[in-house]
Amino acid sequence: MKRMSLRAMTDGQITNHLYQQALKTLRFADPILSRFHVGAAALVRGRRGGLRVVMGKNSEYRHRDAIHAEENVAANMKPGEKILRLVTVGQNQLPLAPCGGCREVLLTKAADGAEVLVRRGSGSDELVPLQDLLPNTYDLVEDESYLVLNGNSYRLYQMALRQTQSQMYNPYTGLVRAAAVTTSAGAKFAASGVEYADYHHSHAVAIALGMAHASRQIEIAGALYLHDQETGPIFPCGKCRQKLFESSQVAEVDFSVVSATVDGQLWYSTAQKLLPDSFGPRDLGIDVARYLDLVNKD
Repeated sequence: MKRMSLRAMTDGQITNHLYQQALKTLRFADPILSRFHVGAAALVRGRRGGLRVVMGKNSEYRHRDAIHAEENVAANMKPGEKILRLVTVGQNQLPLAPCGGCREVLLTKAADGAEVLVRRGSGSDELVPLQDLLPNTYDLVEDESYLVLNGNSYRLYQMALRQTQSQMYNPYTGLVRAAAVTTSAGAKFAASGVEYADYHHSHAVAIALGMAHASRQIEIAGALYLHDQETGPIFPCGKCRQKLFESSQVAEVDFSVVSATVDGQLWYSTAQKLLPDSFGPRDLGIDVARYLDLVNKD
């Protein structure tokens, strides 16, 4: 039987073809730590308009880090190729939403209007715009007294601002970024980002959350992200949104995430609004609430 070309396929046939290719890739996955197999397949368009399918699988390593299936897809693409559609499946053979970090990678490689297959809470599978998975869901705070009236946010703002007023180690990008988080117990932690020559930078949000965890203050109740841009909010990257979302799962609270400029402009959102159709601990069958109970008993 002659193989049907990608251009001859209907919209539904393309999605099913990507799903089948992602399933085939599952058997090559190498998750030595999580034991959670993931396969992905993307329809990509080349510079001259040609179409092909690029596949990827997850791999994990002894230093407890991983290359995700979607990152593997991006690495297997040729220069100039753009993603049109992507399907990722987990070892249960169901569509799997990319994590926040992978959404960032995919957007870097995606064509306008690129789509991703996700499984919604109703159990239905839907193609959604990739851009919608990292939405710009911040609302401008018009009331200039917000910081003063909301004492908690004001203290986070001041702590993050102090981080920007001292020398940051940012020789590779020069970006001014700082973050602060507060916990349900009222503890507050602030940090700026740290950069490295291998371009595996430590982001401000991740460091601030790590400081809270190091102090066994894992029940996050709010976060603030500070930048030096003149207009418009700067959003936490996908990796940081993933960490904020997981923190909201641990605390079982969709806490506020404020984006602020050094001159006092403010935008408001929440951890879960910033990462819809989220991949999280529940996808791995892990109950993180019990870790909160253990810390509280410590």
